[in-house]
Amino acid sequence: MNTRVAISDLFTRDEISELTSKSDLHGGWAVFSTWAVIGGTFAAVASFWDYVPAWGKLLLCIAALIILAGRQLALAILMHDASHQSLFKTKWLNDTLTDWLCARPIWNDLHKYRAHHIRHHSKTSTVDDPDLTLVSGFPTSQKSLMRKFIRDLSGLTGIKFAIGRVLMDIEKMEWTVSNDRRWIPQDGRHWSDYAKTFIKNSGGAIATNAAIFGALWASGHPKLYALWILAYLTPFPLFLRVRSMAEHAGMPTSNSA
Repeated sequence: MNTRVAISDLFTRDEISELTSKSDLHGGWAVFSTWAVIGGTFAAVASFWDYVPAWGKLLLCIAALIILAGRQLALAILMHDASHQSLFKTKWLNDTLTDWLCARPIWNDLHKYRAHHIRHHSKTSTVDDPDLTLVSGFPTSQKSLMRKFIRDLSGLTGIKFAIGRVLMDIEKMEWTVSNDRRWIPQDGRHWSDYAKTFIKNSGGAIATNAAIFGALWASGHPKLYALWILAYLTPFPLFLRVRSMAEHAGMPTSNSA
């Protein structure tokens, strides 16, 4: 029995056109508003820091970490939309601006992500899906899920991710956003090659994070940059996991696309 439903059975042509139309204005607002929340969060912490007791500072930091990690996830989602060429109507805005304002600040690469993500969509939930390991093992027990959440919030997942990103950026491991590890042969490489390759691949992330740190330094609050790093290593991996679970966890694996 065929259970597939055509998109035209659910929406009219006008509705499909409205939902799939691209807009530089809307794309620009999505990027700007995300960074406005990030800037506003830093400003709020700086403004209230000297006026709250120790426990208030702790609550302020926790709230900031949650908000910043949420906006890091928003940047990842905007990068995802740009990978589908749907965030902006203008190609330069979609590919270059989004890469620098959304992907690079969270240590990612729009063009590498696009190549990976296209394979995911063409092979979704099949044995050849490159993202299959993100949700393998689901459904799982409540205890197992809690252990995963604890690893995320403790920073263990984030540190593991950072180490993996370094290995990918020195091209010792193939680039991926999943949990797969595919090692690249290193025959004939000199130690200096690793440094050069790292700068080539991570230069954008270093530059954009230097800009964030520089802006905080210029405002007189360079220490607040630590919140950006902590958010990236703690709540952000948890948010990524929940998003992956919501999208694909529990789906049966198929041998055909």
